[in-house]
Amino acid sequence: MKFAVRKQSMTPPQPVFMAGFGGRAHKSEGLLDELYVKAVLLSEGGKELLLVVFDALGADRGFVLGVKKALGERFGLEEADILLHFTHTHASIHLTGEHPELRRGNYSLAQNQWHDDSAAIDYTEDIKYYRWIRDTVAALVERCYAGLQPGRLKLASGRTRAAISRRRVTEDGVLWAPAPDADIDDELTVLTLTDSEDRVKAVLFNLACHPTAMGPDNYLLSSEFVGRACQRLEDERPGEIAVFLQGAAGDLKPRHSAEGGRFKVCSTAEMQAAGDELASEVRRVLTDGAFAGIEGPFRSELASIDLSAGAPDERKMAQLLSGEAGEFYRRAAERTIKAEQRGVVKTKLPLYVQTWKLSDRVVLVALESEIPTEYSLKLKRGCPDRKLIVLGYSNGVYSYIPTRRILKEGGYEADHPFTIGFKSRFVPETEELIVDEVNRQIKAGSPGRRT
Repeated sequence: MKFAVRKQSMTPPQPVFMAGFGGRAHKSEGLLDELYVKAVLLSEGGKELLLVVFDALGADRGFVLGVKKALGERFGLEEADILLHFTHTHASIHLTGEHPELRRGNYSLAQNQWHDDSAAIDYTEDIKYYRWIRDTVAALVERCYAGLQPGRLKLASGRTRAAISRRRVTEDGVLWAPAPDADIDDELTVLTLTDSEDRVKAVLFNLACHPTAMGPDNYLLSSEFVGRACQRLEDERPGEIAVFLQGAAGDLKPRHSAEGGRFKVCSTAEMQAAGDELASEVRRVLTDGAFAGIEGPFRSELASIDLSAGAPDERKMAQLLSGEAGEFYRRAAERTIKAEQRGVVKTKLPLYVQTWKLSDRVVLVALESEIPTEYSLKLKRGCPDRKLIVLGYSNGVYSYIPTRRILKEGGYEADHPFTIGFKSRFVPETEELIVDEVNRQIKAGSPGRRT
């Protein structure tokens, strides 16, 4: 096997409107730490896999398709062989491409406040940044190809205390509050890339947790506590590159932000302490973990499946329009009604499902959008004979994707479609549709194909 890992700053050169929190009211005021784009290229037996990780909240499909098209044309890669992944830091930006019909809407990095009319937003600066980052990524991957070296990919696992569930289920409904007894995926998977002399050159670590230690009052760009962990690891291990891979973190928040029965907004120092603790957990796996080599052969597959919403819930829409659920939902419902008047009615959401078989036993599963922890638990428990690495926030970020249980319990993750132009929740069969597609790909493991 051969590999290469490279990174470069992707920090915008001017103040930007930060994505992730609805409470922000103006552009960024400076930089707390650099935002990076990192590229990992793996080559084995004539098959190449390219992972590109962005310190960003997410991206729409216009961005994803544009970057993948550029990389595919330049390097001869199939779409399934390219994985674009987002750390989901809420102290960065959301990325968009050049296709208006593929935009998430209601956001531009150049805006000064939130807008209710996406059609009135000027995306000139977004497109300028997209073209720059597209070309930057291509140059970064070029450096990877030029620097390919023989080595090995190894894996070990441990546990992390980084995350806690934010879904406290009560008789009165689901509260946005710490739920320490909830069943979550607390696995910490660590991958190392070592050279021909068995020296570690890169560390990739995967866990699930929203990078939201800080809150909407923070106006400094930052890769958040997961980026802090990367920096600490790199500082302690000169010459290595650390890469964070976000898991199924849809309903998980940093444990450091849990204070009794509520969540607090962490200070910069508290966020950094959370990152330092995470770095220590990764270091413990690096020191004590039972690493096993991953020998290939590589296989990749990518599919886009449609998730259906239920019949329009006019009663729920009336409740949201009344303001009973809060200003955030009221404004979202008004946007949906205006879109409907223009003939735009959302009934389906496409979702990318991508799998990389790294060996007969190790499979990386990458799902688009915000994926709750229960998906990761179900997928791993359903494949006891394989080692699954489950990622969310891959190839685009549009919506929370609820499980059947979450739809039954309710709460923010269940109702999120109402905030992005739908008039109902997703149907209960959503969970089975996703799990079945992942299992189909794992069993098939065919060479990558375009969709």
